[in-house]
Amino acid sequence: LTRLLDWVGAASLTELRLHTGDAALQPWTVTSTLSAVPAIKVLHLGGKKVNAAVMEATAKAAFAPTLREIHIGEDVAGSEARILSMLQEMPALESLSVPRGRVSAPMLRTLAVAWRTKRNGGPPLLSKLTLATSWGQFEWELVCCVGSLFPELEELTVDSLSVGLDVPLSSNEDNAAWRDYQAQPKVRGAVDAMPRLVRLRLQRFCGYDFYACSSEVAACLRAVLRAAPALETLLVLGGELTSTRNRADKTLPRPTDAAGASLELLPPSLQELVLSDLDLAPDDFGIAPSLPALRRLQLGNCGARAANVAAALVRECPKLKDAVVESAPVKRRGAD
Repeated sequence: LTRLLDWVGAASLTELRLHTGDAALQPWTVTSTLSAVPAIKVLHLGGKKVNAAVMEATAKAAFAPTLREIHIGEDVAGSEARILSMLQEMPALESLSVPRGRVSAPMLRTLAVAWRTKRNGGPPLLSKLTLATSWGQFEWELVCCVGSLFPELEELTVDSLSVGLDVPLSSNEDNAAWRDYQAQPKVRGAVDAMPRLVRLRLQRFCGYDFYACSSEVAACLRAVLRAAPALETLLVLGGELTSTRNRADKTLPRPTDAAGASLELLPPSLQELVLSDLDLAPDDFGIAPSLPALRRLQLGNCGARAANVAAALVRECPKLKDAVVESAPVKRRGAD
């Protein structure tokens, strides 16, 4: 690795992607590499050997104060506290991807305060945030707080948001306590305004055996759409059940509940809409959808009425000339 860095000119490198694998690269190799690349602006760290020592070295590296983008893989060994300590030394970050189980609302609040302090009271520069988690580990409070903590936020990806599942009381689930917990609403409280947000991705609401409750999905969409008036791209990918044997007899969640149609709140600025794994109906978008800028529509696994939904939107939206309607789910996208 040292020879490779010498050959490419380590001192002038602006981007570095390191994945240690399980044991391919040892921590000391990673730390010595980080000390040899003082000018990098983009850093990807992944692998089981990215531990506390590596994160401490990253925080102390010459590039830390001016780093613009960092992606932390889900397989790193560092704890939430270690990740926070590292990120606090990176006040110029514009893009951040945080792994599952290592992010919380208190962590983000502490981070935002630290960045403001290092910027002499100026707001954090973060414009792109990816919160990548496994199902059930992501709390609604995180969605609620990011707008006020990071006022420059333009792109937000939430992967595997934990909402209540549609588990009937007659279910044969052995764990009654788990079933009762799922029946409790998880979407609580308003989302802080995100006035600059133009791109939002919500991925994977479902669990192993059950889809999300329609009321939870609708409440989630209502809350985030009210907070993002300038949205241009929206992707809502509900996700497939992990248990393939249970897909046939389970009902896809609806974006409409007793409180109304959440998709009526889509802003006039919207240009691209991708929906997957939702049971859609034409009236989900209101009687006369006001989407004058909509240019692209893609629907995947959106129920028997999906073609009618697309046809209605093509009629109502002057810039939408065609739509993609597929029976298969839209492929879940990773952070990019």
